[in-house]
Amino acid sequence: FLLLEDETGMVNAIVRPSLYERRRPIIRGETMVIIRGRVQTRDGTVNVLVEDVEALREQDLPALAQEEQAPAPAIPPARSFR
Repeated sequence: FLLLEDETGMVNAIVRPSLYERRRPIIRGETMVIIRGRVQTRDGTVNVLVEDVEALREQDLPALAQEEQAPAPAIPPARSFR
């Protein structure tokens, strides 16, 4: 499984072994990923049963309009929440 974390908290992403093997380069190598799956809540624990994983890259995001300024990166640098 993978542990996903953002400013709101953490969630377990459960990846089946066959999917992990197919998507291993993305899971292990990308900074940010898109995970598709079903949300499952059991005994107060939230899990995502992962159906697919793909890379999220800045060039895939819509451009942000900013007047007379250089565009800011759409994906901010990583930071520690600890």
